[in-house]
Amino acid sequence: MAKFLVLIISLTFYCPIPLESVIIWNNYQRIFPHLNETSCTKNKENMKNVVLQYLNTTNKIAQQRGSLITQSIEHVRRLKDELTKSKLINQQLIAEQQTKNIDLERSMREAFAEKDAQIRNLTTKARVTQAELEQTKTEKKNLEDNLKRLRIQTKNSDDKIILLESKLRTFEQNITEHQENLKICKQNISETVNRSALNEERVKLDTKVDKVKNNCTHPGHLNVISLPNQETFQVPCTVVGSNNQVWIIVERRLDHKISFNRRWEEYAQGFGNFSTEFFIGLQKLHLMTSSQPHELLIRLDNGQRIKSASYSHFRIGNETEGYALKSLGKYAGDAGDGLGESLNQKFSTFDVDNDLIDGVNCAKDSNGGWWETGCSKSNLNFYIRSNLVLWNNFLDSVHSVEMLIRPANSDHN
Repeated sequence: MAKFLVLIISLTFYCPIPLESVIIWNNYQRIFPHLNETSCTKNKENMKNVVLQYLNTTNKIAQQRGSLITQSIEHVRRLKDELTKSKLINQQLIAEQQTKNIDLERSMREAFAEKDAQIRNLTTKARVTQAELEQTKTEKKNLEDNLKRLRIQTKNSDDKIILLESKLRTFEQNITEHQENLKICKQNISETVNRSALNEERVKLDTKVDKVKNNCTHPGHLNVISLPNQETFQVPCTVVGSNNQVWIIVERRLDHKISFNRRWEEYAQGFGNFSTEFFIGLQKLHLMTSSQPHELLIRLDNGQRIKSASYSHFRIGNETEGYALKSLGKYAGDAGDGLGESLNQKFSTFDVDNDLIDGVNCAKDSNGGWWETGCSKSNLNFYIRSNLVLWNNFLDSVHSVEMLIRPANSDHN
């Protein structure tokens, strides 16, 4: 561009063109075809105007360029300022965001810590509540058990009260009867002068006793028992042993087809069938054993051998006394002394509990009545399944069980 200006100036003011400008001239002749040496002088004024016009144009362009550069610089400066401001704002925003993030993180940590503490608190409370619930359940069960025992004890107490009231009425009746009998005896004594009458009564009584002793006259059959001032009743008799001793069978168990888990009243009166399984009845047993001394024989037959337990003086009380086992005498045999611990013990059934354990009915648990003490040693009427019998702390498998009695020191043929 500078060389082009030199060329123009030369053409305008000097016309002769320097050598280095000739080359330029040749190159730019196509641009200005009207420029040549011959027209140099003629067109000097025109060229001057052209140059001035060019210079003006160039100056304007330069000014515009300078203005544009200035504007660009200003624009760049503004952009830099804006960028700086943006950076500052961005940094400020970043700082604020970081501060917010820090605050948020701290808040979240605090919130998480608080939630963790709440969770631990709730977990602890849940564990405490669970423990309290378990304790409540245990206490509830204990209360239910105590209530059950209390109900059983209350029922037993009611039964005992009823029994005691019955005994009291019986005692009152007995006292009345005794008073009446005393009056009668006084009258009889005052009226009886002759000893022969007393001797006659003694003979009659001895005859009745002899009749009781010898009433089992037909072994293998039913025999009639006749006791003073009592109604007669039948009993089955059998022969036992090589010396043909005759015994009265008071209980027989064979195949457990007849249940021995009976009420008190049934045990008192007796039940079953003489030809199979039966119990003679506590009242009849009391009448027989209290009329005179009796021996007791218990036979346990397992199909291979027969074990036995005998007692020399067997006697039970009346119903008012709970049919207590009053006497046993001496034990003999190979089955074991299964009745010894029941001496003086009252009879128990599932509806009348006379055992020695509070809150427990041994007869009910054993499914059979007996002279129960502590649900342990013996119960010939015990039942959990067929062919098992509880005797002398052992559960034995047997085919048959028999309880037999006979007057003591008697000879039976």
